[in-house]
Amino acid sequence: MTPELEVGIQEILKTIEPFQLHFDRPQASQKHPGVAYPIRPEEPVNELKARLHTSSAFNKEEYSRRRIPPHLTIAEFVTIEQSLRICEELQETAPTGSFLCDRLEFIVPNNDFHFERRKIFWLGPDV
Repeated sequence: MTPELEVGIQEILKTIEPFQLHFDRPQASQKHPGVAYPIRPEEPVNELKARLHTSSAFNKEEYSRRRIPPHLTIAEFVTIEQSLRICEELQETAPTGSFLCDRLEFIVPNNDFHFERRKIFWLGPDV
């Protein structure tokens, strides 16, 4: 990430108004390990990704995860069986709700694969 790329990303993001997102019950798949909250509606997230990927920061990158629906991961690096068990255990107690998507955070994993914030990019023109 360079200062020039940061400026380009912020120029794109200031044209996108913050938007509300909702999450309900966690889900797990019988085909892929992990537990996640699906995020709804998908359209503003997909639009944000499409516009963000017009930045020169992504010009040479193949965006191989384009078809993965928006989600909040709550368990990964587990087996499918563990995922299904975790999901079942959480169905009655996991919180549901909504949040305002008003920023993106550039995060980078450290050597222990813990993500560290490097930069906050705010949505909307009032930044």
